[in-house]
Amino acid sequence: MIQLNKVGAIFIKQIKDTLKDTQVLVLYIVYPLLGFIMVTAIAPQVGEENFFIKIFASMHMVFLPIVATASVVAEEKEKSTLKVLMLANVKPITYLIGVGSFIFLGTHLGTLCFAIMGKWSGGSFVSFIMNMMLGSICSMLIGFIVGLVAKNQMGATALTVPLGLVLSLLPMLSSFNTSIEKIAKITYSQQISYLISKPSLRMYTLEQGAIIGINLLLVFIIFFSIYRRQFREV
Repeated sequence: MIQLNKVGAIFIKQIKDTLKDTQVLVLYIVYPLLGFIMVTAIAPQVGEENFFIKIFASMHMVFLPIVATASVVAEEKEKSTLKVLMLANVKPITYLIGVGSFIFLGTHLGTLCFAIMGKWSGGSFVSFIMNMMLGSICSMLIGFIVGLVAKNQMGATALTVPLGLVLSLLPMLSSFNTSIEKIAKITYSQQISYLISKPSLRMYTLEQGAIIGINLLLVFIIFFSIYRRQFREV
């Protein structure tokens, strides 16, 4: 059962904490800004407007949620705030929604900017937004896992930056190297990148649905098992 009052309290706390953390705040605007620069300054000359949107939107959808979520969770763990929440019997799903909802909303303000840059409308617009949301949920779960595993915020950063870079850069690298693409295909970031490059409301292929579903289920199970294990240790 979701504890709505605790979700609200955690959500408000995240707003206050994020406004104090300029390093995380910058992440919310850096990829939409870079995307806008590339689309307006370079894309008209090379005729690859959607390519730049796909690349920077993929980075935004992967890197921001992973790093932002891990930073928040690791900081709470370091300051023993997470222990207090566990002692207050905050359930995993409650904590997930409370922390994740703010990062989710912040991430998709940037997603909206990318959708506008792409000049999509109707079904294409909806498809782009929905696929970006799906990818960001997987990214946030990875961030939760790293934040729970890391000893402190510095340790979380050391883990999430290379992990986030690898997952976010794979779609771009696979565009130029078929060998990399064969490996990248098993990741949700690559599959979401395919879907947002030419967004439409058509059904996913069986392969896309299976890969994204397995990625999502795997990180969800890992998060719950780690949270519950730490709850028992409190």
